Amino acid sequence: MEKVTYDHMYLCGCVFFFLLLQAVKPNETARSHRAGGHDKHSDSIVMKDLIYTFTGRNDFGTVKDTSQYKEGKTEGTVNLPFNDGAIINAFKALISKNHLLTLSRMKKFVSEHLNRDVSEWLVGAILDIISCDDTIANNCPFYVKSDGNELSKSQLLETDKFELEPFLVGILLFILTERRGKNQNGKATLNLLGEKKARKPRNFESKVGQSRAENIIVTEWHGDAHLVKEKTRQNKKASTEDSMEANVIKMQAQDSQNDNSKGEKKQTMINHQTNIVQNGDHNVNITNNGTMNLNL
Repeated sequence: MEKVTYDHMYLCGCVFFFLLLQAVKPNETARSHRAGGHDKHSDSIVMKDLIYTFTGRNDFGTVKDTSQYKEGKTEGTVNLPFNDGAIINAFKALISKNHLLTLSRMKKFVSEHLNRDVSEWLVGAILDIISCDDTIANNCPFYVKSDGNELSKSQLLETDKFELEPFLVGILLFILTERRGKNQNGKATLNLLGEKKARKPRNFESKVGQSRAENIIVTEWHGDAHLVKEKTRQNKKASTEDSMEANVIKMQAQDSQNDNSKGEKKQTMINHQTNIVQNGDHNVNITNNGTMNLNL
């Protein structure tokens, strides 16, 4: 296990989830509860929907397991598959084969639970943690771009424009692949971010992300724009392929015409009296008094 001290920031699942919880929409008020209202953004519901973004399943997440995981007391359970190798590998493969689907799932999660007004703070806070986490090498890749391309840690920290959904997908992938089995290392960072009193939720008391938020721009990922761009790319590709195919057909036709020309026998017509004499083993003497056709 990597050594983590209290003056060291460490990005892992519990830290990521704690920051997400600071950006969720408000839950129901006490008055609404008395009227029969139910919280739509409780920790366990947010966790359940976060797990859906990388599994595509709605049967994960429990209150007890969520509470244990967000405090760094567990690496994952059957109900919270953050340490399930098969599920993690499937998510990696899905990003490679159908990144659009992973972005669409995250867009649904963000739309349902997160307050977009604090997008810059959320991204800024995560970047601050990454910046202070010296266990992450400067060349470590983060797949935070909507086109699926990577940014190294150094490039990531120099970037000032982000799309929220691709950014969160990339951070989640990093946690699942690079922080599997290391969730307990985040306890020290949690204590730096806020105090936890007995039988009470941890209070967020840090200024992390505030300064960086003023210098970055975070926008919503628009799937429709992506589809239009992809459709345009496919149309251009199809047009190019059609043009290439037409050229091939034209060249084939020309080759065929040339082959036919080569295959035709040349015919010579002689319309006057001609004597053809061949001397050799078999003497030939031909006399023509009219028209003679010779195929050569």
